[in-house]
Amino acid sequence: MKKSSLQLLVSITIIAFFAWVFMLSSSKPRILVLQSLSQQADWAVRIEQGMKVVLRSNRAPVTVLYHYMNLDEAGSDAQVKAAVQSALRSIQREKPDIIISVDDESNTLVTSQLDPDTRPAVLYLSTLQPPAHYGYSKNTRSTGIEESLPTTAISAMLNSIYPERKLQIAIIGVDDVTGQAELKRLKSTEWNAHEAGPAKLVSTFNEWRTFVSEEAKHADVLLVLSAEMLEGETKGVLIPERDVIQWTEKRAAPLPIGIRQSYVRYGGGLAVSSPAPVYGWLGMQMALDWIKNGLSDIPAPRSHVSEFNISMRMTALEKRGIKLPPVYRELARESGGLFP
Repeated sequence: MKKSSLQLLVSITIIAFFAWVFMLSSSKPRILVLQSLSQQADWAVRIEQGMKVVLRSNRAPVTVLYHYMNLDEAGSDAQVKAAVQSALRSIQREKPDIIISVDDESNTLVTSQLDPDTRPAVLYLSTLQPPAHYGYSKNTRSTGIEESLPTTAISAMLNSIYPERKLQIAIIGVDDVTGQAELKRLKSTEWNAHEAGPAKLVSTFNEWRTFVSEEAKHADVLLVLSAEMLEGETKGVLIPERDVIQWTEKRAAPLPIGIRQSYVRYGGGLAVSSPAPVYGWLGMQMALDWIKNGLSDIPAPRSHVSEFNISMRMTALEKRGIKLPPVYRELARESGGLFP
């Protein structure tokens, strides 16, 4: 009898403990980070590095969940549609208080399509289109941080490499939501004495190679946007970003400059990029502040981030005879973007 009673007491205690843990977990505010890319994508990884810095010092109770749309691996419209449906199911299942929607793709395909009267609060992060493009405003419980392309830093670097020269700047990128927004921004940029063009967004690696080898061969500089999601010879089969970058660095006549750190990480020589960890840090801090205010006082949106990262691969720059002031090497070292 005593043994049976003891077993019953232990069972009740265990059940009560797990019920308490469940109630505690379910009562905490919930943040869902909706990434457009895959978990291993360089941009997504570095965005989350910044987020985790904030979370390590956070003492307020909060549950942070992550969902990856894997759009950098989607080779067909059917895969994109499946990614959207998976994201919608995740939102419905997790019932977050805030969705941090990262990049233009997740905002275009998912969060901007939700009913603003019934959906969770939305914090857009590193978007290139203005909030109104997605129908976001304070009246729709939306705020966030737009991405700033580091065009001023690129101009300053070009003046260091080619002092007192008028340059022709070609631009190549992938024809997707982000690429279209980036190209629009770059075309509207005042490049001072320099001239932007030719410029092109492509969908296949063959189109990419043709532009670099023929249309851009007389340019002085080649700005490289995203090199992800390029289709190869076989329909639906994507060429790895690393292969595209290494081919570009080797074959381009003009000096290639990436606008993502991954350009140098995967074999390129030079990049001036938006600092993903800074955006991650700012976005998560904004979300936590919003939660602390009971989701009532909406934080002010931010349209400009002045920080930028420099990335350099010294062997690639030496092959092209490119010399930069020592400060650039130190900036690259500080951001983890200096490669031998």
